[in-house]
Amino acid sequence: MKTLDILIKARALLASPERWCKGITFKFRIDSSNGKQEIAARCLIGAVMAAVLGKDLLCPRIMPEKEHRLVTAALEALLDLKKEAVLPGASSAHAVACWNDQPTTRHVDVLAWLDNAIAAVRAREQAERAQERMQALMTQACTGVNSDPFTPVFTPQSQELVTLPAKELEDA
Repeated sequence: MKTLDILIKARALLASPERWCKGITFKFRIDSSNGKQEIAARCLIGAVMAAVLGKDLLCPRIMPEKEHRLVTAALEALLDLKKEAVLPGASSAHAVACWNDQPTTRHVDVLAWLDNAIAAVRAREQAERAQERMQALMTQACTGVNSDPFTPVFTPQSQELVTLPAKELEDA
């Protein structure tokens, strides 16, 4: 599971104000149809954990290491955008929880933070893919492994893109 997927799922879990809470990881209600207790709302941390696990973990201290790393990566992606929420010496979970629980934090603020983090992670992933494509093209140009009869190169004199026949590249 990727950080982007986690953030998108967490946002969906918090889509309406009644599904978000502060001061506690989960709020419960009794389902009137069966009398069972169910989760009515989650804080931002609870939503991220549920997005990773695919279920609610009522005791967050008991989480497999792999899932814990995924939760931490998603929380750090959030904190990358909100430096004022970072608490020196605090874990990312504690910093996000403190921000979520502030009296001034509103549901709309939580959704905006998630939306901004989703956009930032998408942009970072697109930039990484573009960098990988550029590296592949550069490797292709430098090694001569190219099925095209012409290979684009930059000339040092003009810094302009020119097209040279592959034969000329081999002779250079």
